[in-house]
Amino acid sequence: MDEQELVRQIQEGDEMAFAEIVKIYKDKIVNFLCKLTGDYQKAVDLSQETFMRVYFKAHKYRPVAPLSSWIYAIASNLAKTEMKKMRKYAVISLDEVQNRVPIEAYRKNPPDSGLTRNLKKALDSLHPRL
Repeated sequence: MDEQELVRQIQEGDEMAFAEIVKIYKDKIVNFLCKLTGDYQKAVDLSQETFMRVYFKAHKYRPVAPLSSWIYAIASNLAKTEMKKMRKYAVISLDEVQNRVPIEAYRKNPPDSGLTRNLKKALDSLHPRL
């Protein structure tokens, strides 16, 4: 049975046809997503979401392009969305932050900072008005 026929059957709610599509593409999609995310478990999760969307949005598929292109597009879009979330909530360890920022930066008025010294010098050099 060709893929177009499988999609038509999925559109009619045939779970066996859906299982066949998953069987054909599962490993390919997981590998593709693993390359995009660099995380095997994340790739497995995203592949499950990909196939859920294939099943529930099968009615939106138009056979202008191969089925594989549609499935890969869904997977790619999910990966991009996930990567945006990961960047938004990137976690940095406190040790890493402490190594990057000198402790003086945490103090409100760091003693002997260059700015404080220069300001004090400039004020001392002014003559008081009578």
